[in-house]
Amino acid sequence: METVLTMMLIRFGLIALVVVALGLAAFAVVLVLRRAGRGDAARSGAVSLTRTVSRLVAERLDRPGGEQGPGPRAGGQR
Repeated sequence: METVLTMMLIRFGLIALVVVALGLAAFAVVLVLRRAGRGDAARSGAVSLTRTVSRLVAERLDRPGGEQGPGPRAGGQR
C-alpha cells in the first residue's frame, strides 16, 4: 500500500512540475513578445486560436453521443 501511495505522489509531483514549467514558458514568451513590441499581434493571434478551439469543442460536444468516442474515423465509418 505504501508503494502505491509513493508512486501516486511521484506522479502528482511530475504532473505539477510539467504544469509549472509550461506556465513559466508561456510567461517568458509573453514577456519577450511585449519587449519586442509585438504584444498586440500576439494577443490577436491568441484570441483567434481561442475562438477556433472553443468552436471545435462546442461542435464536438453538440454532435450525437456527446463526449463518447474519438469521432469519425478515416473512410467515414464509425
